[in-house]
Amino acid sequence: VFAEKAREKIEGESQKEWMEKIEYETFNFRVAILNSIVRDKVEKGLRIAINLSRYWEIRGYNSEAKNYFEELLNAEKGVSPEIRANAYQWMGSFEWITGNYERSKSFYEKSLSLNIETGNKKGIGILLNNLGLIANATGEYEKSKSMSEESCRYFKEINDERLIADSLLNLGAPLINLRETEYAENVFNE
Repeated sequence: VFAEKAREKIEGESQKEWMEKIEYETFNFRVAILNSIVRDKVEKGLRIAINLSRYWEIRGYNSEAKNYFEELLNAEKGVSPEIRANAYQWMGSFEWITGNYERSKSFYEKSLSLNIETGNKKGIGILLNNLGLIANATGEYEKSKSMSEESCRYFKEINDERLIADSLLNLGAPLINLRETEYAENVFNE
């Protein structure tokens, strides 16, 4: 419960305060995650890890986060597709941050498949957006453009303005690389 509350708070005005609270409870979170594996309550451990992921990302604890996710995902039994999708997405993000695009892509693709299976349009859009970023970073500009456009369609369908803005920003990069400047200008204006 504390990890869920912390996840919400570290994105808001009280971020500094909550980052310190999480830091103070770090040992307890580590014990809870490891106990979830021993006690065969992997989904509970994954929920904690997912809720702490933004904190780990901000603090730069990428290796630690990857280790927890790998242990949990290797032990996972009876975990819901939604939780697995979220865990794979975060694992992909930590691999992306550390520059391992192939592993990142693999985890994002696993997450995308699970989001398609469960019909999670927001999740599908996020994963297409992330895969588009990898395609752009690896010089696959047409693929990046296509994935970013599709991502944007999903976000417009669910009317999430923040995610629409993110996907439009990310769409601009391959457009510039493809020298589609007029289209890029329209995307950035939107």
